[in-house]
Formats: sequence, C-alpha cells, structure tokens
Amino acid sequence: MEKNAQFRPSDTDLIMQLLKFVAGKCLLTEGLIVFADVYSKESCQLIGEINSKKTHYFLTQLKKKSTDARFSRITGNGSWTQRNKGKEILDEDGSLIIGYKRSLSYKNKKDSSLNGRWLMMEYFLADSLLQQLKSNEAKEFVICAVKKNPRSEVEETVVLLL
Repeated sequence: MEKNAQFRPSDTDLIMQLLKFVAGKCLLTEGLIVFADVYSKESCQLIGEINSKKTHYFLTQLKKKSTDARFSRITGNGSWTQRNKGKEILDEDGSLIIGYKRSLSYKNKKDSSLNGRWLMMEYFLADSLLQQLKSNEAKEFVICAVKKNPRSEVEETVVLLL
C-alpha cells in the first residue's frame, strides 16, 4: 500500500480479516489493524487528540461482565454505548451472513462535553461461523473502527465562534 493511500476496507473485508485471525491465521493488514485493549483505554489514548478524520482500526478482545455473560464496554472515565442492534454483513456473493456491525458512541462520566466525540463500528462474526470454528474464545474478538465524530468538530467550532 502506498504511503499516502488510505486504508478503507469494506465491511466484508473486515469480517474476513477477523475470521482469519480467530481461525489461527495472522492478519494481513501490515499494522493497519492494531491489536489493542480498546475497552480499557479512553478514546483519546487510542487515537490521540488529533483532528484527523482518519478511521483507526483495532482488533480487541471483549471482556465479560462479572455478573453475567454479557460484555463490558466500560473505559476508565466512560463507556461505549450501543446505538443500534447491528447490521448484517454478507459474503462477497451476497448469499451468506458472515458477520455484523454495530454502531457505538463514547459517553464520558466526568465530562459531558466529551459525549459523542468519538464513534465506533464494532465488527463481529455471525453465530453460524462461530459454530463452525468450535472455539469458545472466537466470539470474544471483534474489530473496532474508531474515529472522531465530525459533528463534534462542528460543535467545537461554533462554541469557539461564540
């Protein structure tokens, strides 16, 4: 990939990369998808306080809540809040559901001005693929696409102008 070229994988590409990883093969993205503990760090620690419109991709392992089988998306000072139930992702032929993506936004407990400043798409494998893998850990891995919310930049500009 050229130095200035942007990494813009399709939803199907991301699910296929996740499938290859959980099947025991390495990621073929040469550092474009970084392994990181997304749910233990604040967004600014992951992508910095940059004004870039760039999307950052992370492979992460979800953490189960201690009280039940659901996963925790709590960070140090906030959490990632689910915005929708998820959208199906089909294979290249369009005939098989291979995964899903769900939209999340960041909410900060201590500073409400940071709420919604970062957005995330969380990509996860379909149950049918997970059953074929016969791996209990495979469902715990997701690929997260994190970016700064372009609307938050507009709001910051309006506040500065006032």
